[in-house]
Amino acid sequence: MLCLLSTQAQILSSGFEAWSGVVPLGWLGEQTTIAIDSVEQVSTDVHGGDHAVRLRHATNGYARFTTQILHVDSGTTYTVSYWARGQGHISAMLYDANLIVEFSPQSILFDTISSNTWELHTRNIQCRNTTDVGEFAFFVRKTVGPEHLVVDDVSVDLFVLVPPAFHTIQEIQTLTGGGDESPLRDSVVATTGIVTGISRPQLGSQYFLQNGTGPYSGICVVASTTGLTLGDEVTVYGTVREFGNGVSTNTRMESVYARFIESTGNPDPDPMVLTTAAMEQEQWESVLIHVDNLVCAGINAEGWMAMTDSYLGQVGDLFYVPDVTLGATYGVTGVERFMGWTSWSLEPRSEADVLEVVGIEERAFGSLRVHPNPASDVLHIALAPAQNGARYTITDVTGRSVMTDRLTSGPLHVGRLLNGLYTLTIWNDVDVRQTRFEVLH
Repeated sequence: MLCLLSTQAQILSSGFEAWSGVVPLGWLGEQTTIAIDSVEQVSTDVHGGDHAVRLRHATNGYARFTTQILHVDSGTTYTVSYWARGQGHISAMLYDANLIVEFSPQSILFDTISSNTWELHTRNIQCRNTTDVGEFAFFVRKTVGPEHLVVDDVSVDLFVLVPPAFHTIQEIQTLTGGGDESPLRDSVVATTGIVTGISRPQLGSQYFLQNGTGPYSGICVVASTTGLTLGDEVTVYGTVREFGNGVSTNTRMESVYARFIESTGNPDPDPMVLTTAAMEQEQWESVLIHVDNLVCAGINAEGWMAMTDSYLGQVGDLFYVPDVTLGATYGVTGVERFMGWTSWSLEPRSEADVLEVVGIEERAFGSLRVHPNPASDVLHIALAPAQNGARYTITDVTGRSVMTDRLTSGPLHVGRLLNGLYTLTIWNDVDVRQTRFEVLH
């Protein structure tokens, strides 16, 4: 039975000993989504006492099995421990009604259970919102019979701080053995750095730390930003995780269970001045950098598209929404942010990070016209003055790039494109032009 104890250390303890019919007392709270007939009493091979609980949910999408409501406090870290056996995926979470995703932590990290031997699992969860309707939850998915997931002896305690081993950000980020993954992946570590970026609240809870300057000196921390200011020197205790898959991954600190502000008002680390050819490299992940001569080629929901004669990339709005002008040229300082797969974004923090460049020698395009429109095989470009060697890209109505290259004196061959509307963008290092055309075979 789930019991609230008088000790300040333990919040709840449940061995699933007391049931009301088919319902374990103290469970099936308001946030429960698992079907009641998928919650079963187990009386053989239990971990302790006379009973345990079996949770069945075979699909890939998760279902929640939660406690009844209780009070939880923002900033408090809770240690959730439980014993499990069987086969499936399970994750301990906390419903704290926070404004971002309602559950803490922000990411769901599943434990894989694949043994009929009882195993102890523990997770530290930092609450992000004080509420009287908190519920501790198990997210379950991909359970496999006959045992599915059997859980017993659940406890929630106030976290007792034990400092982990200290590693610099460079030690966490520097690669060993090839690939993009940290040599400390899945390790609990402590590290220190200066806060160089703090996400806007509506875009989640994450901030960036940097230790000195140079390669591998920055890291993203996915955790509460409450009380943080740019320039704070911060020590965090948490787990090194890798986000993404395929070609590249992003090293992060997650499941942060302690944070200490060592000092405030520190200056930014000197940004690394890079070319666009060099910026999107693993060594600059989460590092403060500066890039010159970025032309605003289009404004979108995530910030704006920046172009040079050899680059098309994103300047994001994770920290700040810049006021930029289409076709203008800027020097941008910001944190180099990994977005997934091979996608990167440069993230300025304030108006001071986005400086318009003036006085550049005029090499702008004149008018842009295309014919025929609709086109079936070739598309002729009339651009004054002529700009052979300028870059171009063609995107479909979804924004997906379908052709990109440099202009020549000849037409563009569009015969392989499907029927539909397309946008042609032409740019060099100081200007950009766009026009729409249709392909009709």
